[in-house]
Amino acid sequence: MLLTIGVLPSGANGARGPTHKERRELAHALSLVEITEVTPSAITVSTVDSTWAAVRCSRDCQDPANWLFLFHREPSGWHRTGVFEQGPRPLGFCAYAAAVIIRDLFRIACPAWRALHARHAFPVEKHELVAALSRKYGVDDAHRVIRNPCVSRIDPNWAAATISAREHWDPAQFWFHQRAGRWRVAYAPPYGARGRPSGSILLSLASCVGYSASV
Repeated sequence: MLLTIGVLPSGANGARGPTHKERRELAHALSLVEITEVTPSAITVSTVDSTWAAVRCSRDCQDPANWLFLFHREPSGWHRTGVFEQGPRPLGFCAYAAAVIIRDLFRIACPAWRALHARHAFPVEKHELVAALSRKYGVDDAHRVIRNPCVSRIDPNWAAATISAREHWDPAQFWFHQRAGRWRVAYAPPYGARGRPSGSILLSLASCVGYSASV
């Protein structure tokens, strides 16, 4: 099958289009992510380290066509790293690859490490987040549904966690804000604009809880 695939804008260090072999392998890797055979709309391979590539979805993807994925080639093949990003500044990828590679692929500068990597919540903090979840939703055994609670390194008054599937709940990310020593649920499904943390807070917690910083 002949694949007609574009190339994402190259970075300052000269990120390139894929070879025929890379194109075929990355199209297959994206198809595994999408659980159906798809053709990427664009592929770019880093010239700093050719084991890293950016792949954009197309209209035949189950995910939106503007979703962008970061792939890393390992001995077993190409694998998606992190979650999807969208828009011209996919800063969320900075948490998963070296800044020089991200600059090469996307022509953007990554922020400092602490702006990308939250710390795991201490046991007492997790207990307080569980209490905040219980106060809002009346979940008596919230310890069984909260996973990966993390606290932002750039503002420790913000935290996030993934709430795992239980009964009618699907896995989702929840954000918590602390004021006067008391945590509350600040941002949760169905999301929306109200209560949405700033972009820098979202970015600081995204990789810890598996969320796209660009949503």
